[in-house]
Amino acid sequence: MADNEEEILSPCNGKCETDERDICTGCYRSVEEIVKWVRVDEKTREMYWKKIELRRKMYEDSEKSQ
Repeated sequence: MADNEEEILSPCNGKCETDERDICTGCYRSVEEIVKWVRVDEKTREMYWKKIELRRKMYEDSEKSQ
């Protein structure tokens, strides 16, 4: 990693529980993303974070409509 790049930190918050779609309801990652996190590059982690934000919004919107 270049000196000017910062490591993209894991979104894990220690509230690990998966739903029926195998998405962690604590960090909104898929089980596959969780397993692969330590082995993927920063570009892939950025992509995961974008998916996480979309999932978080989807879950929040779903909870509001109930």
